[in-house]
Amino acid sequence: MANMAAVCSAVSAGLGCLRSEPDSVFVTASDLAVRAGMSAEAAGRCLRREAARPDGSVRRVARGLYWWCGAGQAESRPAPDVGQIGRRIAGPGCGATHFVALNRWGLSTQIAPRAMLAVVGRRPVSPQPGRIWFFGRGNQARRELDFEEVTFLEAMLCYGRMTCVEPWWPSLAKCHWWAREERELQLGWPDPPPPTLGPARHGLIREVAAQDRMGGRAYLQRVDQWLDTVDDAYRCAAANVARSRTRSAA
Repeated sequence: MANMAAVCSAVSAGLGCLRSEPDSVFVTASDLAVRAGMSAEAAGRCLRREAARPDGSVRRVARGLYWWCGAGQAESRPAPDVGQIGRRIAGPGCGATHFVALNRWGLSTQIAPRAMLAVVGRRPVSPQPGRIWFFGRGNQARRELDFEEVTFLEAMLCYGRMTCVEPWWPSLAKCHWWAREERELQLGWPDPPPPTLGPARHGLIREVAAQDRMGGRAYLQRVDQWLDTVDDAYRCAAANVARSRTRSAA
């Protein structure tokens, strides 16, 4: 009993450490073990106990994965959506795929009824098979890309394989308009954020795309055309903002 009390005391200290994190974060037994200075087995046991409490601030969302709701906020903080859970399980190099990716980049109006994620290597077991689907990809270089960049490659990959997609050239025109409008707005901020699919990353994205065995010449052409369109849109946005500032100064 004394040992269990000591373990629970250590875990309480570990949960206390979570209060210094953003209110809603994922946590695993290994995370808590590092924070509380205890074994992962003991941390997992106490996380399960905390998740079983109706008024607890920890919720189990998948095998070995828990959601920290924030101290005293279990009722007001909803559990993460299936997309967040899927991304956490998938790890680095993941991105949306199929109609989720196509819809993200304006290439389809179809709405996927579930989260669909491309992962690097062997696909993990889905914690909710009806709501989260994983698709394995063999290109290890994708780990160098972020979620949006991998989603972009998946959209280019799926475009030539799926029906119910938008025509290619009108989609490129919409992409140019959207990217230019978004960047013009961002450049008006005091501290502009880096652009989505920024030109500084285009070389890396092309290198990674060239290693996708599932692609082909048409796939690489789509990648090049889309990135060139985005690059031109950002140049136009910068020129428009510069002209506007010149007129204002005059």
